[in-house]
Amino acid sequence: MTLRIATGIVAGLALLGGCADLMGRSVVAPDWFEAKAEEVKGQGYPDLYAVPKAQEITPRADWEVVARELQADAAPLREGAQDVVPTSAEIRARAAQLRAGVTVEPEPDSDTQ
Repeated sequence: MTLRIATGIVAGLALLGGCADLMGRSVVAPDWFEAKAEEVKGQGYPDLYAVPKAQEITPRADWEVVARELQADAAPLREGAQDVVPTSAEIRARAAQLRAGVTVEPEPDSDTQ
């Protein structure tokens, strides 16, 4: 019984020694770790005094001109959107018309060449 306990203790110490040795070998930390360490320390954040100043606000009259231009560009699109939507029978008829105009050559079988 004491032999088992002694063996367990020796095995446990050997495993702990191996873990400590691994920690001693890893000297270089990955890049993400360095960035996270700076963040945790409070470094790497922008300086509040380096924030750019607010830009001058565009006058409302300029936006009204832009709105009129957009509305003028959208008018033809609205007119085109009011076209009559074809029925399913018209779509089938057009599809049959297109199929009739297409001739498909059978592809040669690659096994017979």
